[in-house]
Amino acid sequence: MKNYTQFKLLLAFLSLSLYSTSQEICLVTADFNEATKYQVMWERPADANLYDSVFIYRKRPFYDLFYAKIGSVAMEADSTVITDMSSNTIVKSQYKIAFLKLDGTLTPRSEWHQPMVLNYSGGTLFWTLYAKENQVDETWVASYSAYREDFFGNTFSTFLGTWATQASGSIDYYFDSQATTFPTARYQIEAEVGDCEISYERVNIHTSRSNIKQQFPNEDSTVVINDEVTEDPELSAGIEEQEINFFISPNPLNSFMNILVHPTMLGDEYIICDAAGKIVYRSRVEGIQSSIDTRELQKGTYFFTLKSNELLLSKVFIKN
Repeated sequence: MKNYTQFKLLLAFLSLSLYSTSQEICLVTADFNEATKYQVMWERPADANLYDSVFIYRKRPFYDLFYAKIGSVAMEADSTVITDMSSNTIVKSQYKIAFLKLDGTLTPRSEWHQPMVLNYSGGTLFWTLYAKENQVDETWVASYSAYREDFFGNTFSTFLGTWATQASGSIDYYFDSQATTFPTARYQIEAEVGDCEISYERVNIHTSRSNIKQQFPNEDSTVVINDEVTEDPELSAGIEEQEINFFISPNPLNSFMNILVHPTMLGDEYIICDAAGKIVYRSRVEGIQSSIDTRELQKGTYFFTLKSNELLLSKVFIKN
């Protein structure tokens, strides 16, 4: 009788432990139609009848201090679409989920997932790598691939390349030598991740897709406001006169960067950030023409950002 009682207590403990375990995100991807929304996906647990709903949380690094609940969905679902993404304004974001139990308590929040953000400048695609909390290295994502939609209805049928992931990272930029041939082209990146065992059929469930990026005639007029990258033609037109007086060359570069600015920008601060957002260089404009020694920078994609008249004007360059 004593052994039977102990066995029942052990079962109860195991059940409670399982009941309190955090539920994990499978992947986060742009929706599979027009890539105008993020889709957070998870595998529905076998004991789904023990839960009421799923809460979704988001934090934008360098913008939000805490995770905020941005949505919920009934437990019958195994994914949800979050409308925090548009073709013109996209912010790098981290997502978590938690399951609401029938007794009104929540499971611990999952580890965060951070989907890719794709950008475009002067024929060059550059993107942030898909990341998740406590990843050992980059190899849990098998590869990244780039696609181009040459014209409307082409449905991204032009394959540009694929790059296997190494422990140290992966290729995060690509120069499209045919960009001028297809001036209305759109681009998208796919990351090859593990399969999601969800309950209903969906194509490309083992891939996470980035936002879609389209070429614009004023593609170099990039404004960064509150860490949000905007390439809206109407907004860019409002600063075109000032932006045209800010140039960096050559691009790509090997050693020295030449900077040419308008006289009103003298004394303005500028920074150079790597693709992860880390500041690697900071200074102020000392002359209409100046140069920077970039030989100590590692190869990769960088952002040159200049603060002028309360605007953050940003350009992208490649270090060979």
